[in-house]
Amino acid sequence: LSGMAAVRRQFNSRCSAGVAECTEHVRKWVDKTVLGLGLCPWASRAAAGGAIRYLSCLEERPVQVARFLRAEAKSLCDKGAARWATSLVVCPRVSAWNADFKTFDAWVSKSLDLDDLEDLVALVAFHPAFRRWHALADHVS
Repeated sequence: LSGMAAVRRQFNSRCSAGVAECTEHVRKWVDKTVLGLGLCPWASRAAAGGAIRYLSCLEERPVQVARFLRAEAKSLCDKGAARWATSLVVCPRVSAWNADFKTFDAWVSKSLDLDDLEDLVALVAFHPAFRRWHALADHVS
């Protein structure tokens, strides 16, 4: 857990510096961990096709974030969208989510605001300092 605390501090310090830094930190984490370790075949396919987008959602309330996600999901489903297109949306301004990842994870999993999107896209909640399945070795950050 001490390694996780260090990752969390590093992530939070970058996010407090600004939204752009937070989004860049997520991009670097995905490159190093998700893509670098081959953890997600869909992300690898999207990256190979140059189809990963990193977006900052500047909204502060979940209902506003839901609108943002809905618009992004629509763009992923457009006829011109790249195959395997993937969007990673960083939401650093929803204070309840910054204080407790489980709150964000539950919102993504159970929100009625997002319920109909599951037929269009896969929604996955993640945070560079959170391990849902606890499968990564402690040295992986």
